[in-house]
Amino acid sequence: MDIDATITTATIILADDHPYLRTGVRGFLTSRGLKVIGEAEDGEDAVRLVERFSPDVLVMDISMPRLNGLEATRRITRDHSSTKVIILSMYEDECYALDAFRAGAVGYVLKHAEPEELVRAIRAAIEGHRFLSAPLSDRALEVYSFRRTLASTDPYDLLTDRERELFTLIAQGLSYKQICSTLGLSQNTVDYYRKNLMQKLGLHTREEILRYALARDLASPLVLNR
Repeated sequence: MDIDATITTATIILADDHPYLRTGVRGFLTSRGLKVIGEAEDGEDAVRLVERFSPDVLVMDISMPRLNGLEATRRITRDHSSTKVIILSMYEDECYALDAFRAGAVGYVLKHAEPEELVRAIRAAIEGHRFLSAPLSDRALEVYSFRRTLASTDPYDLLTDRERELFTLIAQGLSYKQICSTLGLSQNTVDYYRKNLMQKLGLHTREEILRYALARDLASPLVLNR
C-alpha cells in the first residue's frame, strides 16, 4: 500500500496494557512511515497523553485498567474532538463495535485482522471517514442497533441474548469464575456484559441482580440466601 504525505505527517498515540502488543504495532506503523509519538498503558494515561500532545489519531484497546477504552474515548472525543479514536480490539461481537462508535470512535479494527487494516483505518480517520474491520459491517451494526434500541416498557427486553444468558447464570447462583468456564469467555468479556446488563436494568450489585431475578421468577430464594 502506498502511504501518502497526508497520513505520514499524522501523529499517533498507542494505548494498550500489553507492552509487547504496543511494541509490535509501533514497529509495524513505523515501518510503514507513520509517526507514533507516545504510548499509554491504560485509559487514564491515554487521556493525559492526548491532552499533552493533541495527536491526530489515538489507537486504543477497549479493555484496560483504571479507565476502559470506551470511557476514555468518550472523554477524548468530548474534550479533544480533533483527535480521532480508533479502537483496536479482540472482540468481534457487534455490541463492542456499536458501543465504540457510540462513544465517539471513528474506527474499529480487530486485533487478528491483517496489519494493513490498521493503516487503512488511520487513513480513513484522517480523511474523515469511518472504518469497520471485516467481518463486521455497517449493515450488521444498523440491524443490531435497531434491535437493541427498540422501544420497550421493560428494560429486560433490551438485553442482548448474551446478556440474558449471563443474567440467567448469575440468577442460578454461579460464581463469575464458573460463568467464564460455562460460557467459554474471559473475565474481561464477562465483566463487559455484566456492566452492560446492570446499566440497562438500573442495578448496581450482584444481590440486586438476584432480587430482580427473583421478582421475575428467574431465581430461587435459596440462591439469594447463599
